[in-house]
Amino acid sequence: MESSQSDPGYISYHDYPEVKRQFDRMIDIRNDKTRFEEIINTISGVPKTPKFRDNVLTILHKVLSNDPAFMGNIGDNYCRYINFWLNKEIQDADDHLKKSYFDIFVKFSDKFFLKRTNIKNNPCKNYIFNLDNETTNIMRILYGLYDEYKKIKSYSLGNYSTSCDYLLYLASNHNSAIDKYYEKDQNLYKKFEQIKKLIDKLTKHSSSPCTQDIYLNSPKEVIRLEEEAKKRAAEQEEQERQETLRKQREEALRTQRQQQLKSKEELLQRPENNNIEQEQVHLGAQQDFQVILLKFSDLLNQHLFLVYLEEEDDSVKFLVVLEDFQQEISQIFRNIVVGMLDIVQWI
Repeated sequence: MESSQSDPGYISYHDYPEVKRQFDRMIDIRNDKTRFEEIINTISGVPKTPKFRDNVLTILHKVLSNDPAFMGNIGDNYCRYINFWLNKEIQDADDHLKKSYFDIFVKFSDKFFLKRTNIKNNPCKNYIFNLDNETTNIMRILYGLYDEYKKIKSYSLGNYSTSCDYLLYLASNHNSAIDKYYEKDQNLYKKFEQIKKLIDKLTKHSSSPCTQDIYLNSPKEVIRLEEEAKKRAAEQEEQERQETLRKQREEALRTQRQQQLKSKEELLQRPENNNIEQEQVHLGAQQDFQVILLKFSDLLNQHLFLVYLEEEDDSVKFLVVLEDFQQEISQIFRNIVVGMLDIVQWI
C-alpha cells in the first residue's frame, strides 16, 4: 500500500528491531564508489555539499543495497524507516529545499534499482516522501523509546544500572503529547501504549536498571475510563456480596425453622408428652369453667342486691317478702352452682 502524509507508516515495536538491525548493519559497509558516482552524474541539481553527498546520499546508497531486507517480509517497513531517516537528516532545511531533496532521493533510488537489477522496479518508490516536522518528531520519540527499551533491557539482563537520561527526556516528550495522540490517531497511540507497557515492566520494580524514576503517563481519558470501570466493578462486587449474604441469611433461617419444627414433632410424638398434654388440657378446662361459674354467681348476687336497692324506697312494705324471696333465689343458684361443679369434676 502506498504511504502518504496521512499514513506516514509508524512501525510497531514487533517489527522494529529487525528493521533497525538491517538498517544499522549497512552503515559501515564499504561503499561502491564507482556505482555511486555513475548514479549521481545522471541526476541534475544534486548539491555539492559534503554533508548532503557523504552523510545522506552515500548512506542511502548503502542501505538500498541490502538485498536480504527486500527479500524478506520486512521490505515495506524497511523502506518506511529509510524515509524516516531521510526526513530526520534534512529536517532543519527549509520547505523548498526539502522538496528538491526528495525529488533527488526518489530519482536516486529509481536509478539505483535500475542499475542493480536492470528493471524499473523500485520497492521503496512509494515510501519515500517529505514528512512534516511534527510527524518526524513523533517518529523520533516512538523509535527512540524502542531503542532505549532495548538498551535498558540489556542492562537489566546484565544487572547493570544507568541514569536513563535520554529515556527520561523521551518520557517527558511522550507525556506532553500522549493525550493528543489518543484523541487524533488511535493506531499511533496503540504503538506508544505497547512500548509503554514493556518499559514499565522494567522500570516499575526495585530491580529497575534506571537510577531515576521513569513515568510514561496514560492519556487522561484512559485514566478516567479505567477509574469508572473500577468503580463499576467494585459496585458489582458489592452487590454480589450483599446478594450472597442475603441468601445465606435466608438459608440459615430456613434451616433453623426446619430444625425447630423437627424438634417439636419429635417431642410431640413421645407417649409421655401426649398424656401430659391431655391432662393439662382437661385441668385447664375445669379451671376455666370454675372461674366462669364463680364470676357468674358474683354478678347475679350483685344484680339482686341492686334490684333490692332500687325498690327500697317505693316498696318498703314488701321488704320482708323480698328478703325471703332473695334468700330462696340465692339458695337455688347455690344449688345449681354446686351441681355444675360436680359435673365439672367428671370432665
